[in-house]
Amino acid sequence: MKIQLTSLSLMLAAASLIEVPDAWGQSVWKGDAGPLWSAPANWSEGVPDSNTAFVQFKDSAKNRTVTVDGNFTFQQMLFLGGSPAPYILTGGTLIFDRNGGGSGLLDGSTRDNTVSSNVTVNTSDTTRSSVIAKIAPSGTLTFSGTLTTASLTVFHVPNKGRLVISGNLVGAEDPQGGSFNQQYQAGAGGEITIEGSGVSSNPSPKSTVSISLGGDTGPGTMNLNRPAALAAERILLLNNASTSNSSVNLGADNAIANDEGSFRTQVSVAGESLALNTNGHSLDLSQKTFQLFPFGNPGVTFNLDMGNGNSLLCFARSSSENWKGALCITNFTKGQDSIRFGENELGITPAQLARITINGAGGVEIDAEGFLVVPE
Repeated sequence: MKIQLTSLSLMLAAASLIEVPDAWGQSVWKGDAGPLWSAPANWSEGVPDSNTAFVQFKDSAKNRTVTVDGNFTFQQMLFLGGSPAPYILTGGTLIFDRNGGGSGLLDGSTRDNTVSSNVTVNTSDTTRSSVIAKIAPSGTLTFSGTLTTASLTVFHVPNKGRLVISGNLVGAEDPQGGSFNQQYQAGAGGEITIEGSGVSSNPSPKSTVSISLGGDTGPGTMNLNRPAALAAERILLLNNASTSNSSVNLGADNAIANDEGSFRTQVSVAGESLALNTNGHSLDLSQKTFQLFPFGNPGVTFNLDMGNGNSLLCFARSSSENWKGALCITNFTKGQDSIRFGENELGITPAQLARITINGAGGVEIDAEGFLVVPE
């Protein structure tokens, strides 16, 4: 199944949703009465708990540890300021209700903030993006509780900040039966990391995870540091950087779940080459076809760096896929690293083989079991 171009346009347009309103309403955290979210004296004008609630966490608060002692709903949440003392939200469940409008859960501070409370994105409108973003040029926003996303959730780091997901990452069924989407956007210098002992899952049989990296002034980075960090039918890697390569880095074996579907590389109109760095880790995608820039510029390159260690990469038979550009495989050690397409010599075509180089050499072949053969 092909990824529709509408996924690309939605992903590229999502940045326009990140807007901080001039007036955020009345729910400003003060922390005067201790750590409890439910204490009215801790807020400027009452406890926020509705799909029209605007929540702010500023430098002026006396208490930076917030105990979410129950389930509370908000429309927009914003961390502000430059004080080094971090905010830590613990316990309970925060429900980000997109039905009320608003931009999302945004971290505009330069500190390292942690949300270990469970977060649930709730929306019945599948035409709206729900945005979770680190919009400051420094600092880290970490989610260590269970994060349950909606039918179109965008994780956005437009500049040099860092967004970390270390808890469970759960997809949701689209109530209207459409495709579920998680979109990860790391702009120039931005970094998104999925790590820790949490589990990523996606119950929808029609699902797309899109990774959009880089911007006009430089590359973006995504780190997949746990098994099955991404789980979806379709995986799309998109580079927007016009100056240098963006990269997806593997920090664990099988960092992408092997669900039946496709794995596609793609660049924007201005984009340059894209890299997948295995760092010596293996990746079994034997149920996913490999699509090499099917709508891209024939001059772009997908750099596959095998790193140090024993790496085995497996893809489904991909001979029916449209390939453009070049697949440049580096740091490949014969007898140690392996790349496989399908289960026999029909895994990819001679025309596709002609687009591959291994350690700078062409003439790559495929053997009777579907493994690429390094030129002598």
